[in-house]
Amino acid sequence: MNKISKHFQRIYVKPYLQMEMNDWKVNNPNKILVKFYFYLSAEKTLKQIERNENYSLLLLTLCEHPTTSDEIRRASVITFKNFIKRNWPSLDESNSISINDRNHIKEHIIDLMSRSPEHIQEQLSEAITVIGKCDFPEQWSTLLDTMIKQFQQQSTNSFQSINGILKSAHSLFQRYRYEQKSDELWLEIKLVMEKFAPAFTELFKVKIFVK
Repeated sequence: MNKISKHFQRIYVKPYLQMEMNDWKVNNPNKILVKFYFYLSAEKTLKQIERNENYSLLLLTLCEHPTTSDEIRRASVITFKNFIKRNWPSLDESNSISINDRNHIKEHIIDLMSRSPEHIQEQLSEAITVIGKCDFPEQWSTLLDTMIKQFQQQSTNSFQSINGILKSAHSLFQRYRYEQKSDELWLEIKLVMEKFAPAFTELFKVKIFVK
């Protein structure tokens, strides 16, 4: 995502940061008007490029950088989440999310969420839930393995990172309580019990019983 990151920051982030510095040179009313104009321009630009390939990856890249201002990261992740909600369930040929983008998102979103602050995690977790309900397990066979890997790295991960994974897991698995029973559903539950449950139990033992 490095090339995408540099491209996005050059076009969108740097002008904003420059504007932030220039704002100090004007009085408060002008500062408000300048920011308002920038936000309107940015929103219009995002709408124009929404159907371009890599659009969703650009938003994710912007969320990833801790040096980017928090309000930009927050706006980017909310835009990403809403974009996923609108477009991921559809497999129409005119859909805004290409197959390459879908695969790239699924490959990186869990790791990104585990490294993000809580307010970013919450939005990414909602997006993961939408993707999981559509694609797991057939179209997202690596999901459980990626979550388990995060558990196994718990010595280097903070409680906040692990908690983000658990929240996403809860959002994905809670439908087992009420969804109509079928052979397909039982097979999915069996998969989760065989792969995810042992790793979760081991994490519980380590965190609770090991001092």
